[in-house]
Amino acid sequence: MGNRPARLYVAEVTHTLLTIPISHFCERGRWALDRAGVSYVERRVPPLLHLRAVRAFGAGAGGGSSLPKLRLPDGRVLADSDAIVDYADGLLDGALGAGTTAELRALEVDLGKVLGPAVRRYLYHTMLDHPSRVVPMLVDRAPSLDRALFRIASPLVLPLMRKGMNIRAETAARDRDKLHVVLDRAADLLADGRPFLHGDTFGRVDLTLASLAGPLTDVAHPPVPMPGLASLPEPLRAELTALQSHPALAHVRTCYQLERRR
Repeated sequence: MGNRPARLYVAEVTHTLLTIPISHFCERGRWALDRAGVSYVERRVPPLLHLRAVRAFGAGAGGGSSLPKLRLPDGRVLADSDAIVDYADGLLDGALGAGTTAELRALEVDLGKVLGPAVRRYLYHTMLDHPSRVVPMLVDRAPSLDRALFRIASPLVLPLMRKGMNIRAETAARDRDKLHVVLDRAADLLADGRPFLHGDTFGRVDLTLASLAGPLTDVAHPPVPMPGLASLPEPLRAELTALQSHPALAHVRTCYQLERRR
């Protein structure tokens, strides 16, 4: 099991990955590239400051200002994690997509369109009220100037993030319900005893579930600066601790332990 190692920060690197440090969608793209053994340089930028970076990146492939984005050796820019996973799968001759059924394709869509945004808003609802905890995660390994600017501007930026994502108590409660629904669908597929959603082999839907639900677990993976559950503020800590027994999150932990290597 495991994947071919990615060679980071070396002379032959010809891909550039633009990310937000804390983003689970960026982890999805990063994991796919690592899986395919792609050499890349990762450029991390904090939220809102990333808008300037996207413009400078030459992101003409669509996808708006969302991250991740990947610049290819020929100058083309892949707009989002969907495109990056497709690209990595192509480099692996379709190995990531092997065994994908219509049911799995539908689940992957809902993981991206429902679970991913729900996890983000649900966690931010609590974390944005704790700047001393969330700001270090938002600037993790970003350039020193960006880190300084974001820290100075964070009293203004954090409320803007909450407003821009429409994060309120009511929406956070709905997001909690949404993530349960999608996790239950994944668990139903795993209930027949298959080791991975794709069957006997790890595939793109496993990768998508693990990366997008990873922030709900205590998985320790250095590229994603998430705290352990024990350090989260209440009531988030209690809610996530109770969720750890969910079969889909057990699968997330298994995917990280067995398949998330460099």
